[in-house]
Amino acid sequence: MALDQQQTTLALASLRLRMGDDIKEFQCAQRMLLRKAVLQDELQWNVIWQGKNVISARLVQRLQRLGGLMGAW
Repeated sequence: MALDQQQTTLALASLRLRMGDDIKEFQCAQRMLLRKAVLQDELQWNVIWQGKNVISARLVQRLQRLGGLMGAW
């Protein structure tokens, strides 16, 4: 049982690290969408918007996994 607890602890740490990177990417995309140059170029805006949506979906998945791992721990 100690091995299971150790694996869960490592999985939580890894998940938190990846989530931190996702949050930074999401915030960067948000800042990029506010720039005037991007607002004037519809194609660029759409690409950044779609990227932000993908990052957002990853964050949701990680939060759901985190909830499941916390329950297992």
